[in-house]
Amino acid sequence: MEQIGTVISLDGSKIKVLFNTKLGCGGCAGCKSSCTTGTTFIKIENTINANIGDKVYVTMEKSSYNKMTYLAYLIPTIFLIVGIFIGVYLLKNELLAILIGFVLCFLTYFIFGKLFKNVDFKYKLTKVIK
Repeated sequence: MEQIGTVISLDGSKIKVLFNTKLGCGGCAGCKSSCTTGTTFIKIENTINANIGDKVYVTMEKSSYNKMTYLAYLIPTIFLIVGIFIGVYLLKNELLAILIGFVLCFLTYFIFGKLFKNVDFKYKLTKVIK
């Protein structure tokens, strides 16, 4: 994943970078905040001596990107299917199956969002854009 952001503050050897979220962003754990406002931020080590107001190019390691993707899409989908399976095959009620599936899907977002809120995804500053 690659994104261009703006440095909004300096904090010792770290900087806070603000991003305008893309249309597909759903507020995953990698953002560490909700994307509903259209912006999000991360704190990252200032390895390129960026200053406040600089536009910077930020990349994420593929392993971190894959981890975020699994947490945001794959695991909730599995729990949705498991909930539907429970409702259809064990309880023999299709309406209840849909309800259980959605409840389990929602719970995974809530639980994994809390569990992985402080996970440090590996971001890297690449360059300052003039």
